[in-house]
Amino acid sequence: MEREEESSISKTRRSAIHLDELDNDYNYSIGENKNIRTLLFLQKEWHYRYWRSCIAFGIFKFLKVLILEGYEFENGKLPEGIEKLNLLKLLSIEDSVVKELPPSICKLPCLQSLNLQIRVLSDIHISLPNSMYEMRRLKHLFMEDGHQSVGGGKLKLEGLNELETVMGFNSLVDDITHLLKLQKLRVFGGTICHEESLSTIVDHILNHQDQFRSIRLTILGDTTIDSKDSSTLLRRLMMCHTLNVLYIEARVRKLPAYEVQLYQNVTELRFWKSKIEEDPMKILEKLPMLRELCLSENAYVGSEMICGATGFPQLRELVLNDFPNLVEWRVEKGAMPISLLYILVNAIN
Repeated sequence: MEREEESSISKTRRSAIHLDELDNDYNYSIGENKNIRTLLFLQKEWHYRYWRSCIAFGIFKFLKVLILEGYEFENGKLPEGIEKLNLLKLLSIEDSVVKELPPSICKLPCLQSLNLQIRVLSDIHISLPNSMYEMRRLKHLFMEDGHQSVGGGKLKLEGLNELETVMGFNSLVDDITHLLKLQKLRVFGGTICHEESLSTIVDHILNHQDQFRSIRLTILGDTTIDSKDSSTLLRRLMMCHTLNVLYIEARVRKLPAYEVQLYQNVTELRFWKSKIEEDPMKILEKLPMLRELCLSENAYVGSEMICGATGFPQLRELVLNDFPNLVEWRVEKGAMPISLLYILVNAIN
């Protein structure tokens, strides 16, 4: 356990604690400093640890930042007292195991940043209350991709007009009509599960290009994008110049041809089960900003793939996996940069 001397703990207003397990003496020492402004409990190991602290967070009346990362809490519930921290501005439980966010957290009057990107254990996802809309000052919201809403209804974001960042949006769970009303939204990341929702999102982004700074999208299998209309939709998506990261786990069949106004700032692309019929490399190798590319699990069903000279000027990571029909992959001299850091190929039958 890394810690400062106990005499200094009572004087500091910020404490970062990296520990294997909390001991009662240290719990007491922290509790003596009721004026502390920032508390960070960080689990450094790759695996989570059980939270064994008996700290009563409610005594820290001046606490503004609380980070509890890398822990499994008893019964999947947050420690008691957090709901009493009326000056709290930032709360993060990233990479911890939490089953449900209590509605009382939504009543914290000063909360501006909330990170709920938990670790999923045994396929148990965090459930969020339908009182999220009460956090009127919230600016940055990070949700776990597979989150659920308590009661099963659509999660309401209406009224969260200060939101600048929304990550982990899920069109199956969250109300998309509320999302479209967030005029201050700059950074958006979400999972889209239906073609209608994808069309709505694309229309909104294209009509508000100057509003967004960065967009990350995951398109799942319930979204069909291999018809003529859907191909047009995919092309329009590629016209969004703030689109940086795109994951597609759905049938695509044919990629939009490369044009200067398409794929401008895409840095990461991943395709699963897309069954692209024409060699995708002749298009993807032209993307000026592409750094990571993954094609996996029937992403391409053709027999030949060619990487041309001078292609992939910025590529750093390449993964090609499970192409059942691939017979030949040819890489021409000068293709791919010498700065390519990672390559995994398990593609040729």
